[in-house]
Amino acid sequence: MFSKESAVVLPGVIVLYEVAFHSSETRARRRSMLLGCAATILPIGAMLLQRALVLAASSSAEFPFVDNPIVGASFWVGRLTAIKVLARYLWLAIWPVKLSADYSYSEIPLAHGSVADWAAWIVVALGVCLVAWLWKRSRLAFFFACFGFLNLLPASNLLFPIGTIMAERLLYLPLAGWLACVALAIDSAALQTRRAHVASVVIGLIVVGFAIRTWVRNIDWKDDLTMATASVQTSPGSFKVHRLMAASLFQSNPGDIDRVIVEANKGLAILESLPDELDVPNPWNEAASYYLAKGDSLRSASAEPYQQAVRTARRSIAIEQASRLARDRKHGTNSAEPPIAAESYRTLAAAYLRLGNAGEALSAANRAQKIEPANVEVYGQIADAYLAQSRGEDAAIALAQGMFATSNGLLRSDLLKLYQSGVDTNGCAVINGPRGPALNPACDIVRRDLCAAATQAHRPDLAGQLHCAGN
Repeated sequence: MFSKESAVVLPGVIVLYEVAFHSSETRARRRSMLLGCAATILPIGAMLLQRALVLAASSSAEFPFVDNPIVGASFWVGRLTAIKVLARYLWLAIWPVKLSADYSYSEIPLAHGSVADWAAWIVVALGVCLVAWLWKRSRLAFFFACFGFLNLLPASNLLFPIGTIMAERLLYLPLAGWLACVALAIDSAALQTRRAHVASVVIGLIVVGFAIRTWVRNIDWKDDLTMATASVQTSPGSFKVHRLMAASLFQSNPGDIDRVIVEANKGLAILESLPDELDVPNPWNEAASYYLAKGDSLRSASAEPYQQAVRTARRSIAIEQASRLARDRKHGTNSAEPPIAAESYRTLAAAYLRLGNAGEALSAANRAQKIEPANVEVYGQIADAYLAQSRGEDAAIALAQGMFATSNGLLRSDLLKLYQSGVDTNGCAVINGPRGPALNPACDIVRRDLCAAATQAHRPDLAGQLHCAGN
């Protein structure tokens, strides 16, 4: 129980066992069953108590709609969709030819009464009838069939939505029960036909066939690119597999940026129809960064990639704001902008800088700095925006502020280069120190800029050391 929460079904398995094999129960048998359940409920209760204490200060779990569309569906649509997914699980147990690492939006559409939906519901209904028939035919097979379903139940989305609409890993333990039923069926057929060698042949074929499938599937898990390549073939409707494909291609071959963008846009096309409050910002910001890379590869031959990066980054920002406001309205909170918002603003600032729009770049970079002041990159963007406006001293203050806020040595080097480039008209900002070039706090411009930076970085200790005005 303390290793895996799914063991919470153990009391149900105990009751199932007693019901399946001791239908004519005596008082002693019922008492024994209750004691057995009580013995398992005690550690489960202790786990739930500890879990409640740990999570008491946390907000309730929120599952993105794109990970599991059932969370945004009505009760009956959600349950009917979960039943449809159950039919897919049963099919995978029998014929695992098309396997996928992800079934996110919109690989599995919500139930809407299509022919495929009805076929899935009929399959599950026939399965229920078969299990009921096993009650009379074979209690052992009945037990194993129900054992498989009980172990899948907590993650089936039938009782409550979970973090995924479907995941093949959830079948690990349920398969033990269902494959036991297959073994019992083969054994029963062999006994009735008195051809035991046929059962051996059938079992051998199953083992060999599934071993080959496992071997082939293991090849897909070689790396992210092979997994993404396999997943886009088996789950082309999932935005996540296209996102993974784009990221893997960009990492393995950044020069083929057009193919990266094609895959990223396939994922965005799936998300395009969603309202912003149900969408997620990350794929949009990643696509914006790919457009930046494409623009850089063209060496300013065209501004279109940068303009597309601006549009996509702005969509990422709008999605983050809409989804955050929706959560705040639901829970009555007022949450701060998360790091993904800062990342989108930094991408937006980079695109505006490349387009020569220093004002918009400065606005976006300042917004990113307020959200995530410990990020090093943003101070360089602010400085570049100031320099594009011929505001060299403001650029120096930005770099110094970043140096104080992050203690990053690269910002110090950039500040030295900036003073040496002509911002310091008196030529006193940089002196030769024991470890090379160093800032000269005795120089008026350096002292003025460092004092302003210390104030903006909320470092009164540094302001005091520099003997800034007011300290």
